[in-house]
Amino acid sequence: MQIGPYRVQGELARGGMGVVYRALAPDGTAVALKLLLRVEERTQRRLEREVLALRRLEHPHVVRLLDAGVCPQGPWLALEFVEGETLEARLRRGPLRVEQARRIGVQLADALAHAHTLGILHRDLKPDNVLLRGDDALLTDFGLARHDDLDLSQLTASGAFLGTPGFWPPEQAQGATDQIGPWSDVYGLGAVLYACLSGRPPILAASLQEFLQTCRFRAIEPPSQIEPGVPRWLDDLCLRCLAPLPTARLRSAAEVRDALDRGGRARAPGPRPRSAAGSARAPRWKVPAAIGCALVASGLVWVLGAGPNPAETVGSTDRPVASAAPGPHPTLPPTPEVRRLVESAVAMSKSGGAIEALAQLDRALELDPRNALAWSNRGVAHGSLGRHTEAIEDYTRAIELDPGLVFAWINRGVAHGSLGRHTEAVEDFTRAIELDPRNALAWSNRGLAQGDLGHLAEALPDLERALQLAPRMASSWSNRGVARYRLGRYAEALEDYTHAIELDPSVGQAWANRAAALFALERYAEAIADHSRALELEPRNVISWVDRGTAKAQLERYAEAIEDYTRAIELDPSVGQTWVQRGWAKRKLGRHAEAARDYTRAIELDPRNALAWSNRGLARASLGRYEEAIDDVDHALQLDLSAEDRQGVEELKRRLVARRGRE
Repeated sequence: MQIGPYRVQGELARGGMGVVYRALAPDGTAVALKLLLRVEERTQRRLEREVLALRRLEHPHVVRLLDAGVCPQGPWLALEFVEGETLEARLRRGPLRVEQARRIGVQLADALAHAHTLGILHRDLKPDNVLLRGDDALLTDFGLARHDDLDLSQLTASGAFLGTPGFWPPEQAQGATDQIGPWSDVYGLGAVLYACLSGRPPILAASLQEFLQTCRFRAIEPPSQIEPGVPRWLDDLCLRCLAPLPTARLRSAAEVRDALDRGGRARAPGPRPRSAAGSARAPRWKVPAAIGCALVASGLVWVLGAGPNPAETVGSTDRPVASAAPGPHPTLPPTPEVRRLVESAVAMSKSGGAIEALAQLDRALELDPRNALAWSNRGVAHGSLGRHTEAIEDYTRAIELDPGLVFAWINRGVAHGSLGRHTEAVEDFTRAIELDPRNALAWSNRGLAQGDLGHLAEALPDLERALQLAPRMASSWSNRGVARYRLGRYAEALEDYTHAIELDPSVGQAWANRAAALFALERYAEAIADHSRALELEPRNVISWVDRGTAKAQLERYAEAIEDYTRAIELDPSVGQTWVQRGWAKRKLGRHAEAARDYTRAIELDPRNALAWSNRGLARASLGRYEEAIDDVDHALQLDLSAEDRQGVEELKRRLVARRGRE
């Protein structure tokens, strides 16, 4: 195949928007040829931004642009061919040596410092956008690059959907495009350096969907807690780059380069930053307790008495197992009445009657207060009602009466995890594994808890062991998909989610998980289909409504996106970001008055949302209401803006004033 003057030799990579080929130039030189497959205005602009950025960049650690053009198949650009692998591929084999990581950090920081002097931001720093050639690291993929002369409305309109899960700065995760600047690339640089030193991203709630769902950033532990050989000065440097507030970060990529170049001879100035936990928050989503990207393996388990090994039983089903594990067991209920009450409670709760089940179990415990099975099942009933503290008390009492009751340990671990007590959860699942090393549920749940603690290196082996013990347990496939997704291994996560769905297509969250992986791979049409299936199964899942709307907006199906955002707002009207996204979609359809009303509601929910103020100004200007538009822009200027964004907003105001004068 011939593309322009280049002869294609083979495919190197493929995504939702385009494909990259290895090709030969007329002189026989190898090039990387990027071809845009879907020629839409939005994707065309993205390619044009990359061309504009690369033509201005001349740096030994930036992949060079050689040529660009248009052929019958679509627009293309020819890039310097780098013989080697991506940094992401290298990190799959483990973290780098400290000196290797430091050298790569210096090279990337120098490349970014050069870009920033030209007014160019990268905005998508991640290991997959770093190519390794011997000892050299080269920065590539400026498709999301931002220029200081871009139109403000384009930035605010599209910014909420741009970025890479796992390496977002907080301001980008929140969709606050008015707050993005060089400090955002400093954060991305710190995240890449962190990955080089530790082997994983610094934040594991790794997508916009999961940020919105968990409502917080997980704590960032120093790299030395993951890899003990990392020196303290590199801990300090990484955490300063990763500070949730831009003003607390190192001031520039050049400053990061200089600190890395000095090494341990001079520590980065300023105090050691605190953990990012809870410091920067995404909008709060109120979702059903059962909804989550990380599924609890098979949920809570009802226990009726001694029975077969759960590992053998679970091998053919993904449903909760009504059996206890091998080991010491309490005797069966001493009277037929107590046994009848426990069995009746289990049947009631399984059919949704948890309140009625509690009454039955309370009666059983009045008759036999030392019945461990009754206590354990009462914990399940409390847990199914979201009463996790009461559930833990019940499980603890069951364990005191019978320390060998494996599922009491598993269920207590689930309750601890529901309260965010992941360390305690790991301890409970570990005890269950000690009692029954072939219990797939215990291994799968411990893997999840390790992942919630950020210990993905420990999580993956646990999930692998669960799959070895019970290869047909759908939740373990889904859980391993979660771990791989958080590591940025989206194609592998997609395979795991697909396997989970094949085993049990009735779980809505499995479809939503696969949709998230498809979205990350830019396969938006398929993501929409999966979200649709998830919503058929769980029609009140707010996140799926928003995410499906976002995928539709990526395909410029704005009317449909508005419908999905509207449904999300009906389910939870308290999230300003949903109002902003719906307002943007309405503006794209020319419905400026409605868009202005949506932005007004977002402002009422968050008066410091500069994105909502500036967009409302643009909507009002489109309606000819220039005085109000200028007032909105003035209000945005009173908020905490970067110097660059302030300059852009001031330019917008000048244009509005000029248009008011002409009309």
